[in-house]
Amino acid sequence: MATDLYTLELAEEHIAELRGQVDRLNEVLGTFTGGTIQVTDPLVATDPVNGGPETWHTLGTLAGYTVSRGRFRLTPEGELELDVQATAGGANAASVTFSVTMPGAYIPAQVRRFTMETGRAVRLAVLTRRDDPA
Repeated sequence: MATDLYTLELAEEHIAELRGQVDRLNEVLGTFTGGTIQVTDPLVATDPVNGGPETWHTLGTLAGYTVSRGRFRLTPEGELELDVQATAGGANAASVTFSVTMPGAYIPAQVRRFTMETGRAVRLAVLTRRDDPA
């Protein structure tokens, strides 16, 4: 009984073939989505400012607040994701502007504002499609 061996050469051929398929998929997705998605594991958006895989970006500080978390990124679906947790520091906590200006590539076509009011720390994640006309 003959035994078929999976040789190193065959494995290298399969790896090269898969790399070619991933490269082609990146080309197709780039054309279809305007370059906003990259094939990685896990699937991530492309950073519209620096290229490469998208990561969290800081929102900076917020006058009058203790910011435990203030960050943003794009999702693979092209939505802006905000992750904010801030605790007001008293009566002077009236600022609503973070110290970091978000690059224009991240600003949605339609801005939706949500009121956040509570006496406790707030954690908020908002998804807004950048291309959503509504």
